[in-house]
Amino acid sequence: MTQKPIWSRQEREAAEHMRQLLLAQPDGGAALLRETVASLFADTERRELEVRREECAAMLGRMSDAARRLADALPRQTAVFSGAGFQNERCFLAYCAMMRELEADVRGLDGAALAVSSVGHTLAKRVPAFLRAELLCRTAMAMHETHSAAEQALGELAAKQQEAETLAEQIRFLREAVERFCRQSISEFRTRAEALADAEHRGAGLRPAALAALCGDFIHAAMALAGQVRQNAATDARAQGCPNP
Repeated sequence: MTQKPIWSRQEREAAEHMRQLLLAQPDGGAALLRETVASLFADTERRELEVRREECAAMLGRMSDAARRLADALPRQTAVFSGAGFQNERCFLAYCAMMRELEADVRGLDGAALAVSSVGHTLAKRVPAFLRAELLCRTAMAMHETHSAAEQALGELAAKQQEAETLAEQIRFLREAVERFCRQSISEFRTRAEALADAEHRGAGLRPAALAALCGDFIHAAMALAGQVRQNAATDARAQGCPNP
């Protein structure tokens, strides 16, 4: 981490206060530097994010399963299917069941995305602590008594800041990807499925082959996002120096 100059009056006053604090320590502040940097970690947020990742992946899997059940209930031979009123009604009921499941899963996915945002807000509250620790280290760097300890603390602080920034990026990616899927992919699927199922006429003109193909596209999109969620977790694990999950 490059030492930065202190420009504002507030920073100068804070730095002077920290200098006096360091001078008052029996070891010149070396222990205080170590303790301050050691207290900066985001393990709680990291574990919470992992829980939310699992929730998102589970909801996407549930959506895929529901769409697959609907696709399996639809005959592919449209020529034979045409005019079969009983078959139309049966398939329309399968469509309605899938839509009910989808609504519940969308609420679950929305809730998981909201929880991801909450993790981001919690992590953001740590920013002032990082700034205070950086100012403490920069102040100590100017003091002969604690220069070497401050240099080591700055290196450790830089690593912790990078970890926090990586975690914040993972949170942003996951939140935006899930919100985009809910806003675009699910919305488009609902609109097209309603038309292909001829919901206005309770399935009288339901197009089974086209609806089954739409389900296939939706399954592909949901599973692709689930893969991105897992890749998001793998990227975070690599950033922490852990084996891929």
